[in-house]
Amino acid sequence: MINYKRPKKPHGFPPKKIILLLQRIATKVSSGDELSSSEFKSYWGDYKDDFSKCQGEGKCGYCETRITAASYGGVDHIRPKTEVIYLKNKIKPKGQDRIREEDGKLKPGYWRLAYNWYNWIFVCDICNSSWKKNQFPTTPKNNAINRYTYRTEKRLLLNPFIDAKIGTNFKYDYNGSISGITPEGVATVHVCGLDRINLIAERKIIAEQVYRHIDDIKGARATNCQILITACLRNLYCLSQDKMQYAGMIRYFVNKEQNVIGVNWATLRDMAENGDLNP
Repeated sequence: MINYKRPKKPHGFPPKKIILLLQRIATKVSSGDELSSSEFKSYWGDYKDDFSKCQGEGKCGYCETRITAASYGGVDHIRPKTEVIYLKNKIKPKGQDRIREEDGKLKPGYWRLAYNWYNWIFVCDICNSSWKKNQFPTTPKNNAINRYTYRTEKRLLLNPFIDAKIGTNFKYDYNGSISGITPEGVATVHVCGLDRINLIAERKIIAEQVYRHIDDIKGARATNCQILITACLRNLYCLSQDKMQYAGMIRYFVNKEQNVIGVNWATLRDMAENGDLNP
């Protein structure tokens, strides 16, 4: 995961149709009726492009996969609207995806935030529908959700728009694997399925390219071949830009190997922006 700058909220948001809909939903909740997804009109879809453009020009905010016409994406509610589902913390079987077993749910969810601009993020359909679904882990677990809960709860799911230096919550390996190194990192990997098998395989392809560039730099430093060093640094920067898939992983490797390549990622970015990596 990497950080993004949230798109600017449009003038006049929320429109009147959203205000009226929330009023009807509030009436239903106050009467004790259970909410279903059908109660909510998908007005958030009107703003999908706003978020997509700000997230590396169309990357999933969770797994960093580029979303194309062939891989559907949409707006996710970071805090789920109808209910919150909790899963048991199962150990991931080697070579398999994590077993998911429900461990209770809380109703209603964060329905007040269903149309809150700051509760939306653009994500791929796999992260959204197959993995995260209605999860939103907190510590401790919420016993109830009211209008003030989100202001006081200790959330565990990382948010690319507000959690500074989000990449420091994870570590990667050149085989494409990922693991959390903070409670928030662990929870985010589990909730979003960032360690799912197909995603590990996709990251491995990029990780191997990064490894070759770093290895080439190591050899070039031994022979003092500055042209090759600069070319490899330029390639590493290109691979780690916001718009590139799995940029968070590549930045992790650059920082990890900074003693080998001579710079960390922040310095590499500054060099690129100053034109120091131009051919």
